[in-house]
Amino acid sequence: MSAFVTEWARAQGQKGATSKSTPVFYRNLEAELDVRRKRGSLMRPHVKEGITDFSSGDSLGLLSSGALKDAFLEEFKDLPNGRMTIPGSRLSDGNSKYLEQLEKEIAEFHNAENALVVNSGCVANMAIFSTIPLAGDAILYDELVHASIHDGMKNSVARCQKSFLHNDVDSFSDTLQSIVESEPQIRNGTRSVIVSVESVYSMDGDICILQELIDAAKEILTHDNALFIIDEAYGTGILGPKGSGLVCELGLEKEVGIRLHTFPKALGSTGSAILANDTVKMMLMNNARSLLFTGVPSFPMLASIRAAYRLLRSGSTIESQNKVQHLVKLFLKTIRSHPVWERASSLGILRIPLYEGDDDPEVVSQILPIWTRAKHNLYLAFHVNQAGYSGYPVVFPVVPKGQERVRFLFQAAQTDEHVKAFADCICSWAEEMLEIEDSGDLNRLPTAARDAYAIMSEFENNSK
Repeated sequence: MSAFVTEWARAQGQKGATSKSTPVFYRNLEAELDVRRKRGSLMRPHVKEGITDFSSGDSLGLLSSGALKDAFLEEFKDLPNGRMTIPGSRLSDGNSKYLEQLEKEIAEFHNAENALVVNSGCVANMAIFSTIPLAGDAILYDELVHASIHDGMKNSVARCQKSFLHNDVDSFSDTLQSIVESEPQIRNGTRSVIVSVESVYSMDGDICILQELIDAAKEILTHDNALFIIDEAYGTGILGPKGSGLVCELGLEKEVGIRLHTFPKALGSTGSAILANDTVKMMLMNNARSLLFTGVPSFPMLASIRAAYRLLRSGSTIESQNKVQHLVKLFLKTIRSHPVWERASSLGILRIPLYEGDDDPEVVSQILPIWTRAKHNLYLAFHVNQAGYSGYPVVFPVVPKGQERVRFLFQAAQTDEHVKAFADCICSWAEEMLEIEDSGDLNRLPTAARDAYAIMSEFENNSK
């Protein structure tokens, strides 16, 4: 039994009603957790071993190949004075020549004026959106931007905050026009519209139509008072020359005011870098609470980031970039040519909305979500994990109700044979679901789901 399925089953036992002897505070917490248990969406950590990875962000294979480890150990030898960190925040005692040099190298790689390295992408987004938009500014954001951007906006003094339909230039234009009409300071050019997008959307895998949005903003805002902010978390290492991101791929470095590159995914490290000019960097360092009241990244963390960037600059990851493109396209070709695909997709048993109507996409991302019917994404996740492939269900509130899916990520470490077998594995689940559909017994569960629920019952019985 896979570790994912075992720990899922262990997590689902209802506890709120059976914990009367515990203090009310903890009973209330358990009652909240029971809401997730009732939906089958409470998760416990598990250790992934002996399984083919289709879920982690190691897209370039820097971790699985050992390339980053070797580069890190070489870089680690040159750390200043052998110190692990400098206690203090950036504006007190936490600054160092090593950190400043790393930021300079990152900025040069992405053709940016300056860089600010911080502890995580979430911290960076909260810092940016709570600090950069000023009173009187407006924030216009894609409806699918990351939760950390929403957290930052909650603390922003910019009261005009509006979303536009995902990756839809018409909705963007209409919403931007409504902001111009309702906000006099935007209309007269004394305040700005802050536009928030992502290069690759994490739950959908599609790529931002950045050029179209910039062109539309220029047409509508006669004072050229739009500032674009792009989260390149999943574009880093995958898109652009040597993995420099979507903005560099499109040559829009001068058109985008702030870029966020994060490192725990394709670069196999931790932390993030905010790319901007000196004015933005000074504003963040002096006014962003999430940066003011925290310590600087440790030297080992900085060394791992620097090691990853050295691999990018050397060009040694270009082959991996190209291989990810090949593997995703191979998967699409394989699954679409399977005999079960046409009927299963027409019935909604499994779908790939991202590529519907696009038989030969020119550029793809490493993220490929497979949509299912409601609650069936859990069944598909059970099936692939039991078959030796990792993949996890994505449920509400991470995605809207009715848009359940299992999100898979492709990696250069995978082979053509891995990808073809993986596509066949998913199609075997679809065949079983069609067999259940044809039988008319809609209460019947697929095999892997029956096994998972049997383990859950066993845990519940043992806990009584």
